[in-house]
Amino acid sequence: LEEHIFQELIDLKYFTLSENQISSFKKNTFTGLARLRYLNLDHNRIRFIQQISFSHIPQLKELILAGNELVSFPSNAFFDLPSLKILHLPKIINSTFTKQTLKTLQRLAHMISKLTICKY
Repeated sequence: LEEHIFQELIDLKYFTLSENQISSFKKNTFTGLARLRYLNLDHNRIRFIQQISFSHIPQLKELILAGNELVSFPSNAFFDLPSLKILHLPKIINSTFTKQTLKTLQRLAHMISKLTICKY
């Protein structure tokens, strides 16, 4: 997905992009979605999340990434998501997922995932 592709959807609150064979997105792909509260990216082909990919979605409460094959999480992948309460992650194998990755998610109430062979 290209940068700024959704910038005209300023009033969008719920967005489902599941099962679209998305393999990657740029760090500014979600620019303009400041009111978005729910983002579902499950069952795509996403393997890597870039730094601050979701920083343009400050009101996001639920993020679903399950069903992808994520192998890389920069420590600031979820930076600037002060409202995020629910995070669905896929089974994570041999990733660089660390405690630092979740450190900025102060309101996180539920994280759903199967973490396997992770480096803490």
